[in-house]
Formats: sequence, C-alpha cells, structure tokens
Amino acid sequence: RRGRGAASAVARASFGESQASAIVTNGAGDLEVSDCVFHATYRSAFWVAERTNEGTVSAVRNAALGTLRHPSEDNGYVRQFGAFFLEKRMAALWGNVAAGSTDTGFVLRPEVRGGACAAGAADDGAPLALAQMNEAVGCMTGVFVLRAKAPGAPAACARVRGFKVWKAAHTALITVDQDASLRVSEVAVADSHIGVSLNFHVADTGRSDHRAVLHNVTILGSTAASVCGKSEDCRAYGDFSLDGSTPLAAQGATCNSVVGLGMRRVGVLLHVVNRLAKLCEGNPRLARCRPPTLPVKECLMPWEHRFGTLGAKYSEAHWSAVTFGHFSRSDCGRPSAAVMHNPTAVDAGYPNLFSDVVWLPSAEADARLRLERFGGGPAAAMNCGSLECDTVQHAVVADTDGSLTGAGAGGAAVVSQDAPSQAVAGCSFAAGAFTCPGLRLRRLHWEFPGILTVETGRALGRFKAQRASDGRATFSRGPHNSDCIPDPPEQRRAWAVVPNTDYALTMFASPPKNHRVFFFADDPGESVLVELFLTQPFRLDVFLNGAKLGEAFDATDASFFAQGGAPRLPTRADAHGTYAFDPQARRFYLTVRGGAGQTRGRNALTLRMLQVVQLSLTLSIPVEQFDGANLIANLATLLSIDPSRIKVVSVQGVAGAGGRRLAAAGDAGAGGRGLAEASNSTSLIVHVSEAFDDGETAALSNATEVAATNGTNATDANATAADDDGFTEESAEDLAALSLKMSSANLSDALNTTVAESSVTATSLSSFLPPPSPPPSPPPSP
Repeated sequence: RRGRGAASAVARASFGESQASAIVTNGAGDLEVSDCVFHATYRSAFWVAERTNEGTVSAVRNAALGTLRHPSEDNGYVRQFGAFFLEKRMAALWGNVAAGSTDTGFVLRPEVRGGACAAGAADDGAPLALAQMNEAVGCMTGVFVLRAKAPGAPAACARVRGFKVWKAAHTALITVDQDASLRVSEVAVADSHIGVSLNFHVADTGRSDHRAVLHNVTILGSTAASVCGKSEDCRAYGDFSLDGSTPLAAQGATCNSVVGLGMRRVGVLLHVVNRLAKLCEGNPRLARCRPPTLPVKECLMPWEHRFGTLGAKYSEAHWSAVTFGHFSRSDCGRPSAAVMHNPTAVDAGYPNLFSDVVWLPSAEADARLRLERFGGGPAAAMNCGSLECDTVQHAVVADTDGSLTGAGAGGAAVVSQDAPSQAVAGCSFAAGAFTCPGLRLRRLHWEFPGILTVETGRALGRFKAQRASDGRATFSRGPHNSDCIPDPPEQRRAWAVVPNTDYALTMFASPPKNHRVFFFADDPGESVLVELFLTQPFRLDVFLNGAKLGEAFDATDASFFAQGGAPRLPTRADAHGTYAFDPQARRFYLTVRGGAGQTRGRNALTLRMLQVVQLSLTLSIPVEQFDGANLIANLATLLSIDPSRIKVVSVQGVAGAGGRRLAAAGDAGAGGRGLAEASNSTSLIVHVSEAFDDGETAALSNATEVAATNGTNATDANATAADDDGFTEESAEDLAALSLKMSSANLSDALNTTVAESSVTATSLSSFLPPPSPPPSPPPSP
C-alpha cells in the first residue's frame, strides 16, 4: 500500500533460500515487518528500495541468518548487498539481528534532526534497552551508513544509534560519502578488523561547520571471541581494476583494507573528509544507479580509502564517554591499535577532541594511540608512509579532561613521534607519541583565493611556521591530488599552532596577491602574532567581513591607531586584524584572535598584496618639520595618480642615535618611535602602489562571512566573488612608468623640499606571473 488505509504487516514469517531477496518494498508505505526469520537468502533479505515513502516502514525483532552472494552475481564489479538494505529512513528499526552476511549486515539511511550535532549526551533521550539494540555478527561489514541527503548538509545532523557489531571481517561501522555531520551514540563494536571508520563527502571546500560526534561508544579489539589461527586476515572489497585481482577484490575475498595485513585490529580510523563522491548516488553525473552504493570507479576501493582531495576547510570530531579495551601491540603476531590515522588521509588532520575516556586494563599502553607515519596495506596507494603528510605533521588530538592520556584534569595534546617540532618542554614520550600536559593546539589556516588549484601553474610549495618561543619549525605542504580520478587540490596550507604564541611564516615561493587567514579558535583569550617574511617590497591591506581595516588597525600609524602606543609592532594583546609592516626588515605582522563562531568559519582575514614602487628619500629637513600629508599630495600631483596609492611607511631622523624607529612592544622606554634629540635630515620610505579596487577585495573578504552566516559557500572555485587575476603585467607596466618618472624628475622641485638622496625600487613581477601557456598543437595532417 502507499499511504492508503491501514498499515500492511508481515509478522512471524519464515523465509528460506530466497533467490533474489525475501521481502522487497519499492513504492509502498505503511509497512511493518516484525518477528520474521530470513535464512540463507541470496542478496538482501529485506530491501527497502528508493521509491518507498520516507519514514513509513518499520523493521522490529527480525533475524537474517546467512545472507549470501548469488552464484550468478557478476564478479567484475562491486554491487553491495546486505541482510537489511534500507535505502529510506525507517519509522522504526530495533531488535533486529544480521548474522553471517557475506557482505553487509545493515545498510541504512540515517535519521536526520534539525540543528547541528551537539557534543556529549545532548539529544539522545532515554537510554536504549538491550532488546532495542540491533546486532550484526559475522558479517564483512556490520553497519554501512548511507549519505543522509539532508537539507542544509553538511551542517545538518544525521544520527545513528543503537547497534552492537562483532566479528566484522572488514569494518564494524562505517559511513561512506556522508554528506551531513554525523552523531553516533549507544554503539558497541568488538573483534572487528576496523571498528569505526567515518568518511565524509563535502564538495564545498568553503565549509567549516562540519562535525562528527561520537558518544557512549564501546570499542573492543580482540576479546575471547577471537583466537589465533582463526579470522586473522580481514576480508574487504578492494581495487578491482588491478590485473588479476578482479574476482577476488570484487567479492571481498581477500584483505583489501587500507591497513591491510599490517594490522589485526584497529578500533578507530580518524575521520576523513573528501571532495569527490565515490558512490553513484553522490555523483551528479550518474542520475540513476542500482544499488546506490555502486562505486563510480574501480580504483577508489576499499570503502574507507580517501577519494579526491581535501573537502571541508575545517571539521571537528568530538568523542565522549568512550570505552576502549582488548588492544595489544602483538595480537596473534600483528599489532593492533585503538586509535590511528587513516593512512590514506594524506591531506589534513582535523581536530579530534576526547573526553570521559575509559581504558580497560586489556588495552595495553603501547596499543592505544598510533599516530605515526604508516603506509597501510597494498590498497593504500597514496599514504602517509610514503608522502609528506600534513595529517601527521599537524594533527590535533586533544585530551580535554586528561582521560585519554592520564594527564590529569588540565588535559593534554597528543603529538606524533613523527612531528617532534610540535612538542614543547614538559612533554613525555612513550609508545610512539608525545603526551603534552596542558598543551592546546589550534588550527591556523592560510589560503590563496584566486589561485585556486595547482593547475594555475602556481605551485606554492611548502610553507614554514617557526614558533618564536623555542625556535621549532614545522612545514605545511598542503593537500595532495587524487590518485584515482584527478582532483587538483586548492592552494591552502594549515598548521597546528600553540595559542598565545608568536609564529614566523616563510613562503619559499613568490606570494600570491590575495591571502585569506582563518584562526579556528572560539575563545577570544587565544591569539597568535604572525610574522610574514617578504623578499620584496609590497603594500598590504587587511579586510575583515567585507570591510577594509584602515589606519585604526595599523600599529605604525601614530595619528589614527586606535589601540595606543603607536608607532609600534602589534602584539598578541591587540585586536583581531591589527597589523604593521616593517619596511627595513620586510616583515608583515598580523594579530589573529579567537572569537565566537570562528571554528565555523567566521572572522576570516583577507590580506591583499599590492605591487609597489619603493621610493627611498633623505630630506634636508629635521624630522620634526616633516609634513607627510604635504609630501603625499605633491608626489600624487607629480605622478598624476590618486593620493590613496601613496603611503609613507617609514620616517626616521638621520642624526642622533635615537632617530625614529619602529619599536616592538616591550622595548625599553616603550615609546615606540622616539625622536632624536637633534636631527638635521629625515629618511623616508614611501610606497606607490598599483591601482586597486577596495570593493573587489571587500567582496572577497565578505564571501567568507556570508558562507559562515548562511551556511552557503561563497568561496569555492565557481564563486565569482572569489575570482582574482592576481598580479598583472598591466599593473607592472604602469608602475614601471611611475618609477621612470620619479627617477628622472627633480624631486626637490616636485616635493617642494630639498632631497639630498633618493633611490627607486620596484616589485619584480617576473616571479609572480604563471608560466605562459604552451602554443596550441598543430592541426593533424590530412
């Protein structure tokens, strides 16, 4: 029936050796299947297909025993089936058992509720009774969670609750191509090759509101149900494009997981966010496909393998009330680990925050956290064992209450042995990781709108961040391309940084014109002072939420700086977006500060670099008599340009030891720039910039705030607000003409003051432009 009259019911029925599923509903509704037994079913025992009404079918207290691959099934491709294959959200799903499925126990569409996924015990309601739990045992995959297909994804919250899974040959609970945030609660897994693996698809790379929440979860390795000599090797679908591997890989007859035979048990693979969808229902080019989990290409398997480059800009996973047990460094001669990175997640390590963790005595200390580089199994074609991997170098694994590491109530950060520069004094090393009591790490993200991917010809390479407190340096190389279907990564770099610390950043490639900076911290008491080294003179402007931060945020401007003490360098105590440029040292300083909503993408700072002609002058007047406004007006008249393109970036008295100098906060005397007792000449540095349009850059800046506020992406590759041509030859030619005019002019007459010395330096454009396009290929011969 489809919404007509009383509900249909199938109850207390037995089905045996069904050839093409036992019960299939496709287009029906108001159906309850209860207390049934399905035995030796070929393909799915109970299939709720795509045209069934949402939320109208119930499955209660059913048992599917022995769900088998049909002998006539094509072995040339992966076509998933499951004891319970539930493509539509169910009205009720509890008390069911899937035992002995050759493929999956439960394939299900998750419940979706309004609002974001809340961490902790929120929204779970009354605890489930044991009889209300669904159970999967002896399956290749226990629970496979389909994409939610929810309005508002990825911020919308999909929920999975009430499952026991044990003896899964591949993964106990996995989601693939999940398009929403996900909450998993009241779940217990044991004796499975991989316990939990969460794999998300967020094509919108501007999103920062994606979350994974796991609460009241028990994860056990090898209990008494596992013995050596039995079920030691996993079974998983693999890359069935490889020569000679198709039948075995497409049947999941061998161990094709990303960790392979190198691990016996892994409790948790930390979550991955991909930019490409690997299943047909998530691919807009495939309008229809059966089943919806059909892989779009052979080479993307197994299920938990990374596909495409990095998706969401930022994501968090919150783990609370988690119990781990029965993990050993030597489990039937192979290592096991409770928590580890997915070895194919080579792009970024999103923050994972743990609280209220219980370690059973059976979880050995050296088998708890494995965060070091690991190449995985043969299925892990691109992996952190062979590649430079930001996932390992900049992982944020936070023990918020000390329960994960035993560090005490102040909590700790866990740092991989392969990222020792992230550790600080006071860290202790054991079992492949540093435990750092009291250390907090936050994600500092730097991206380059307008130079969206490496296909632009601008390979930006590694980006160095050096911590001023101890001189330790880390590098971010950014996300990688895809290894299966080409997916050029966006030009973005990110570091795990210690808040309330200074960092010196160095790019080894020439910088792009526009930069966007995110500091993912919600606490306004956390800040970082960034010092960016520039090899050439530039003018830098800062924008926040569509507005240009002018002289009120320029710490070198004694007349208009709103926070006092100018001229000086910014400090971590200053407001978010405070900046300064030191032309002598060629360093740009920027204060980034936490604030409400910043872990969801708010308050990004956009930096605009402008090419300049740098005019260095020595005037034969005392510094006390220097009139900056008059000089700018006269120079603008000489060059026939708008005075806004001219900025005096340095004023110093030549005579006397004091002069005027740019002072860092805390310098003796705290006077910032001090006047010499007597100066009979003045040294200036003046920047004449290329023409600019504040409106374009403001739109570029405002795009991030629109995305954070409305949950939309205004910063992806197709967003017109993010388009930017970068540095242009036309601007360089204009500046060259201005440089020639200043070099040949009588500056004393033009500026109405005596110029004793002058020199002109221009930004060199040749290193910033992308390489020229190759000539077109000749037409083929007739």
